[in-house]
Amino acid sequence: MTVAAFILSSDKHHRRLRHTAFWTVYGIYFYLQSISPDCVKGLQRSEVFSYAFHSLFSFLPACIGCVYASLYVLYPLFLQTRRYKTFAFSFFILFLLTIFVNYSGSVLFFAVSCHCDPASIPFMRKFALGLLNSHNAIIAGGLALGIKLTRTWFMQRRENIALTRNNAKTRLSMIRVKLHPDYLVDSLGSIKEHLLAGQPDSPAMIIQLSDLLSYWLYEGDEELVPVEKELSVIQKFMTLERSRQNPPLPMDLRVEAEIKELYIVPMLLLPITQALYEMAS
Repeated sequence: MTVAAFILSSDKHHRRLRHTAFWTVYGIYFYLQSISPDCVKGLQRSEVFSYAFHSLFSFLPACIGCVYASLYVLYPLFLQTRRYKTFAFSFFILFLLTIFVNYSGSVLFFAVSCHCDPASIPFMRKFALGLLNSHNAIIAGGLALGIKLTRTWFMQRRENIALTRNNAKTRLSMIRVKLHPDYLVDSLGSIKEHLLAGQPDSPAMIIQLSDLLSYWLYEGDEELVPVEKELSVIQKFMTLERSRQNPPLPMDLRVEAEIKELYIVPMLLLPITQALYEMAS
């Protein structure tokens, strides 16, 4: 199985779990509201739970149809395309269709529950029962749409944050790339000149350049490093620059604030310091 197929299969599995959880919770709610005091007046105690089950069996299909029509028809056709007026009209049509379906459900409910001919029951009573349960169905559809919109918003926001972070990392990597190749060649050339001339600061220059490269290679990919660490690397950079330049530029580093327990993106201040040296030289 390829990685793409595995991800697709995992996403379908999670979707099934979400839908199963939703209908389990909603089914329990529908069953419990069917045995509320207002719904069971005049019933014998032995009939209460069977009537609630008959109500669930008769009217839950309309809820299911309303939810999936909202998610897979109205949402992609109208909400995603921002056709809000058409969506509102279509949602009203869906409500009317739900009333028609639930009228048939009320006929079924009376046929199963009252042990009588449903034709003997007044039309308005059957219509009222269908209308009442249609409200539940349309609320379920609106709830499902709300969950869908919230989840889509959250996923888009998380994706935007990830893209912003990746762009920031890419730009920072480009800055780092600009820092090292030319600087490394120039520094090695200066160290070579100092070694050939027998300058006493040659070993210190080698150590400082080694510390800079070690910081770049081993800590440059960290998300955050202590500010003290970044400033110590800048200090070594400036010391190395003073050794390379003749005469040295009068630049120094002073910290006038408390920096303990503060963190920064690595290799962020070093390119700025190099740019300042290039501008001053």
